[in-house]
Amino acid sequence: MRFSINLNWVLTVLLSFTVITLITFMLVGYICFKFLKFHYISSNNSISDYDTIAKDILEKYGDDPIQSITIVKKKLTLPTIFLIMIAELPSFSPSNFSNLLKMYHTGFILHVKSQRKFDQHIYIEKSNKVSISQNYSISHNDKIMTIFTDHDEELSLNILLERTKESMGSLNFFNWNNFYTNNCQTFILKLLECNNLLDSKSKKFIKDNFEIHFNDFTQYLFNQAIYIYSFISNY
Repeated sequence: MRFSINLNWVLTVLLSFTVITLITFMLVGYICFKFLKFHYISSNNSISDYDTIAKDILEKYGDDPIQSITIVKKKLTLPTIFLIMIAELPSFSPSNFSNLLKMYHTGFILHVKSQRKFDQHIYIEKSNKVSISQNYSISHNDKIMTIFTDHDEELSLNILLERTKESMGSLNFFNWNNFYTNNCQTFILKLLECNNLLDSKSKKFIKDNFEIHFNDFTQYLFNQAIYIYSFISNY
């Protein structure tokens, strides 16, 4: 008797098993941490260096002078909002939903005067890690604000980052920790503050003028998801 194996069925079963296992692991971990009263929303310290793309950009343009910095605020994507809403159930409130629609992810674009043929534009942000790339887009929904650097002091990308890393410490600099103390907005504020570029106008532009209070389970899920993603991206 011959047996035929449906590959699609096998892959579906394996994928379903993996997802269920991860969800079960997170739920059991959360319950254990709550029961034992551990500080389960712990820091994610799995990243200790730039990725390959960032290192390549720093090698090419790290010592070139920065002409201007454009702060960019992008609205959260609908899938992100949906996932937060699911994680927040049943405690999700209408005010949280309203604030989520007003929340922005913050990064900035450096205009670098390159010693090569053309000037360069470099995008920096913090998601699960510090990302540096030249692959970015600006839409009509984005909010932008441009800051011009002081030409009396020649500021380069390497200097900008090293000053900030020295102030924050390597682990806090490279890693996203939680919604409140070490996220994309606080990272951009630190970059500007440590290089004497932060004023009241730019601070007001960067910081959201409202607060969202996530429940413990949402913070736990996000911290674990970012930790797993960061761990995988290292390999």
